[in-house]
Amino acid sequence: MGNSCCRRDELPPGYPPRWPKSSEEDFKAMEYRPVHMNKPQEYSFVTNFVKTYKYTPLTFLPRFLTEVFHPFKKAANVYFLCIAGLQCIDAISNTFGLPTMLLPLSFVVSVDAIFAILEDITRHKADKKANATPSEVYRNGERLTMTWADIEV
Repeated sequence: MGNSCCRRDELPPGYPPRWPKSSEEDFKAMEYRPVHMNKPQEYSFVTNFVKTYKYTPLTFLPRFLTEVFHPFKKAANVYFLCIAGLQCIDAISNTFGLPTMLLPLSFVVSVDAIFAILEDITRHKADKKANATPSEVYRNGERLTMTWADIEV
């Protein structure tokens, strides 16, 4: 291919520029996209791999804490965190500098974390089941059975 934007072994993408926020001009510039049966494709296509989970073991804590203390989504959590911070200032606190608000706040955040973990485990299991679903594919004149995740459209 004479396209200089791609490496030699890559094909140009099968979707318009600025995808998924493409304009009408982007769609008009890409008049058609031929899909060949039983021949190599001119464009690259995405796989059918399903990923609905939000967390991995490595990203759970930072992503969860960012979500649980987001000022617009969880304003109450941010409010109680600020109150706990102010309770640490002995001159303005009636708790002698002890952040007593951290106890109920940590309980609420812990319960929320447990529910988030359980929900994400369910998502991981559902994704694994969907990706392992056997599907029939027609390639090179014969029917093959492949997993859903391995199919490229």
